[in-house]
Amino acid sequence: MDRADRSVRPAALTVLFDGHCGFCTRCVNAVEARDTHGRITFLAHQVPGVRERWGVTRAQAEYQLWAIGPGGERAGGAQAVAAILDTLIGSRAGFGSRTGLGPGARLESRARHGSGGPLGPGPDDRVDRAGRRGPLERVARTPGVEQLLDRAYQWVARNRARFLGTTPWCEAHTGNCR
Repeated sequence: MDRADRSVRPAALTVLFDGHCGFCTRCVNAVEARDTHGRITFLAHQVPGVRERWGVTRAQAEYQLWAIGPGGERAGGAQAVAAILDTLIGSRAGFGSRTGLGPGARLESRARHGSGGPLGPGPDDRVDRAGRRGPLERVARTPGVEQLLDRAYQWVARNRARFLGTTPWCEAHTGNCR
C-alpha cells in the first residue's frame, strides 16, 4: 500500500520517533516495508506541531519512542515496540476497524495536507477506539517482563548511535524538522 492510500484510511497506531536518529529511521523503514495494510503511521517528533498534536512533551519524545492508539491510549519505550509489533501482525483487536462503532465509540480524523498531512490523524475519521491490547503488549506489561524489557529498551536507546542506521529522517526531509 502506498502513502497515498494510507492518507484515506486512519492508522491503527501512530508512532512518534526521533527523526534525527539513523538507527530509529532504519527501524521505521523496516516496519513500514512490512506494514502492507497501512496500520501504522510514523511521525518524526521534530516536525513542527507533532508533539503538541499528540500531547507528548519534548522531554518525553526525546526519552523514548511513543505509540498512540486511535483512542488516545499511549505506550512508551518497550511497550511502544510491543504495540508496533502487535499492530504489524494484526493482533491488536479493535484497532483500525471501520465497523463496530457503537455507543461510546469516539472518532478521529486525518489532517488533509497532501498525503495525509504531517500531523497525522485528527478528529473526524471513523475508527473503533476500543483500545484493546494485543498479546505482545499484554506480555510486555507482565511484572518482571516489563522491567526487563524497559531495561533492554533503555540500553538500546543509550547505545543506538553504535547500531547500523541510515540517513536520519530529518536529514532526508530537510526543512521539515526543527
